[in-house]
Amino acid sequence: MTPQESRRAALRRVKIFVALSDQDCDEVLTCVRGKTLVANETLYDQGSTGDKMAIVMDGNLSVRLDHKEIATVGPGGMLGEMACVDPAPRSASVVATVKTTVLEVNRDALTELRELAPAANAAIVGQVIREVTRRLREVNERLEKDLAPGTKLPSAAAAAPKPSPAPPGKSQVISAMRPGVAEEKSAGEALVSGFKSFLDRFKGNT
Repeated sequence: MTPQESRRAALRRVKIFVALSDQDCDEVLTCVRGKTLVANETLYDQGSTGDKMAIVMDGNLSVRLDHKEIATVGPGGMLGEMACVDPAPRSASVVATVKTTVLEVNRDALTELRELAPAANAAIVGQVIREVTRRLREVNERLEKDLAPGTKLPSAAAAAPKPSPAPPGKSQVISAMRPGVAEEKSAGEALVSGFKSFLDRFKGNT
């Protein structure tokens, strides 16, 4: 097996790349940057900015919020994808727990792949869509659970004979949430806006 064949084989171990042609694999390997981390080496710092996301080839990464682990990502997993959607500071740190190899993809690389290897671009963008959709669903579920217990729209019967008050508006509903939930809702709305921009750019709608 030649060195290039070995690199293709390594790339195809990642689920989203398994069906790529040799040509598409070569384009991916040209456009993205491989990086190997030793145990306890930091890939991304919480609060830092950038436009790269990472796809784990092998090893394991720990996602940490304020130095507390909140998730782990293994081979085939993706993280940091919001940097390709919104250049806001990273919300968590990412640290290798063992020797780990990742492929880093930035916005420019995705643009190149859209032209040179559409199948590879579709595989990456599709995974980003699935991940962002999952996060949006989680935010929505938490918002529904965190509405203050007993919050109800006023009924006409309860309001009589006084004029019926107007149904609570958006600001009233948000104020009924537990502390911190309003901020999470705003972050979710920003996520939706950034996600739409991402789709426009990388699906060729602009």
